[in-house]
Formats: sequence, C-alpha cells, structure tokens
Amino acid sequence: MAKRKLDMDSITGYLHNVSTVTLSANGKTKYFTGTFQMTKTDTKRLVCFAHEKNEKFVSAATMNSPVKLTGATLSPGRSGQVDVICNKSTTLQVAMNELAFKKQKIQTNDESEPKDLINLSENMTATIYVKIVKFIEEEMTIPTKYGMKQRRQAICADNTACKKMSLWGPSIAEVEEGKYYKIKNVISNNFNDGMWINTCATTKTTEIDDYGQVMMDHSLLLNELKQISIGQITVTKSTKCSNQKCMKAIEVTSADPTIKCDTCKMKQRVQNLHKSTKAVINTTDNISYTIFEPQLKSFLEAESRQDLIEDCDSLEDYILDVNNFSVEINQNNNILSFARCAI
Repeated sequence: MAKRKLDMDSITGYLHNVSTVTLSANGKTKYFTGTFQMTKTDTKRLVCFAHEKNEKFVSAATMNSPVKLTGATLSPGRSGQVDVICNKSTTLQVAMNELAFKKQKIQTNDESEPKDLINLSENMTATIYVKIVKFIEEEMTIPTKYGMKQRRQAICADNTACKKMSLWGPSIAEVEEGKYYKIKNVISNNFNDGMWINTCATTKTTEIDDYGQVMMDHSLLLNELKQISIGQITVTKSTKCSNQKCMKAIEVTSADPTIKCDTCKMKQRVQNLHKSTKAVINTTDNISYTIFEPQLKSFLEAESRQDLIEDCDSLEDYILDVNNFSVEINQNNNILSFARCAI
C-alpha cells in the first residue's frame, strides 16, 4: 500500500523505547523501531530504515525534551494502525518550542517479552532472567562499525540453556560473576560458533534473587590450559581519545598538557587519554595469541618487573628470554593468565 505523506512538513512530539538495529527476515534491510508520542494520549509506532541514525534516535528517546521530525511519512502498519516511517532523508532535531503536553511514560512493546534461553532465535529482542556464570575475557576496547566500543564476554545460563554473552558499554559494570539478573532488551544473534546474546543501548539490568540451579554447558566453560614456547612477539601501546563516542587513536607528539582529537575535534587533557598495552605472540607451532594489559601486569608483578610495562622493546626481550610459559586460553585465543614454566 502506498505511503500517505504527513499533512505537515514536520511533526513534533516525544520519542520512546527506540530499539537497536534489526535485520529484516529476508536479510536485506536494516531498520529500528520506537514509539512516537504525538499528543498526551496518541502514540504511533515509529519505523526507521536509516540504521545509521539509530544512536541519535536512542539518545533523543532518553531526553524529556520534545523533538521535531522532518521528512517522515505516515503509512498503515501491520497491526492496522498508522506508523511513522523515517528514512535517510528524515531529519531529527530538538524542538525549539515547548509543547502543550508532557512526555508520558510508555510501556515497552512486546518485542522485549520474557524468554527462556532455549527459546531464543536469530535477531530476537527479549528479556532474560539469567545467572552470570563466568567471565571469559577481560574488558577490552574493540573496533566496530559504530566506532570503538568497550566489550566483555561472559557465559550466562537459566534453567533451560547456557549461552555466550557479549556485554557492551555500561552493561559491563552492571553485572558480577555468580549473581542473577533480569536483563531487559538483549539481542540474540547466530554466528559460526553458535548463538550469542548481546546487550545494547536500551538494555536495562536489575539484580534478582538466586532462583536455584541453572543449566550448565561445560564445553562453553572450559578454558584450555597448556604450555607454549614463544617464537615471535610484538608489544604495542595505544593511546585513544577519552571521548566515549569517539575512542579513536591519538598520537601524542609534544609535551603540551592538552591535545585535540583529529576525529571528533574535542580538546582534552593528555593525562585523561585512554592508554593500554597489548602483546601478540606467535608460538613455535605457529599459533597466535593475544595478551592484554591486565594479564601482562599480573605476570610482571609476579616477576617483580612492573617497570617493563612502560618499555615495549624491553618487555618483548624479557618474554622471549623466558620463552616457555604455562597459559590459560579462552575460545577467542586470548590468554587469561600466564606464568613461566617451572623448571
């Protein structure tokens, strides 16, 4: 059915409950949804087919200020109601004038209904009640199509299944190993190594009481313990912008106390830049592993050589001299702990 344009060039109201980006059933279209409050009591489902606008819409939904949509259209939706449709030409901005009605509390739609882990399917948004069984990596900054993001992976379980989980951004600090949580608005995705559960910008985490035994999959929980000999190593230090929405690499070339990021143009104190050290090693049997800063620091503390963390070249020499290590490795080939082999 053809879309019917709005009677006006723009529409003003409040945004609520903006979802993360979802892939259509045919795998060809990326979109996200939300609720647009047009009056005190009239709300409409919003669908946006410009996935790159998701972060801006999510941010607007967290504010109590009204917003103006320009270039949107009205179209009959699947439920028989009229939807607000946005695309690449639609613009979103904060409304300059106050409205005659306030932002009302809108209940989250049924896309986030409670689900047992065993019933999750591809690209499903749900609420889960799980135990965080075990963290399987340290928190790290990784590149994504939306920029540099903080991630930590874990194993979660309920009484039906045990799944791998990627905690993103603020969700990382909201959970602890061994505790139980209601986690609202998570996304399930299938990858080559099975299903992963991902938190997102609208995820809400609440600690709950221990509800008893959960399903365990020991193949997910088992990290490999082995001995390795190192053939090659490179240790690198990175310095990134302290702006959480940027996190791009910054090269410090002077002794000035401040520096401007070439990407986001934000000036900041050099002492506040995000600094980290990482090692990539190749073993003598040609397997590559990554060692992150917390594990490097733990090893150097055990060796009473904490000073080497600031000297990449000397740290490379030191690890090559030790050569033989006992290591614990997760499924992503990240070294979770390592120590020199006992003689």
